Amino acid sequence: MSAVAIPSLDQANETTRLALTDTVLTPRFYTTDFDALDRIDISSVRPQWDALMAEFEDDANRKFFTRDQDFDADFSKLPAELHAEF
Repeated sequence: MSAVAIPSLDQANETTRLALTDTVLTPRFYTTDFDALDRIDISSVRPQWDALMAEFEDDANRKFFTRDQDFDADFSKLPAELHAEF
């Protein structure tokens, strides 16, 4: 087995440089600022937002997959350790 030379960043092509760049869409450590999300004013797109939320609540995939009665069980009552693993 031989060692593979890894080019330096300045030798990398543009695609590689872009892939290594942190942006809003590609952070290296992604976290969600829920307080910031709560401050977003969606009043100008409220009808579209409500339609999107209705799609999520409808869950079209729920009827797509074959599921038995066990799938609809209430798993919130599992013992804490098992629930965390679940």
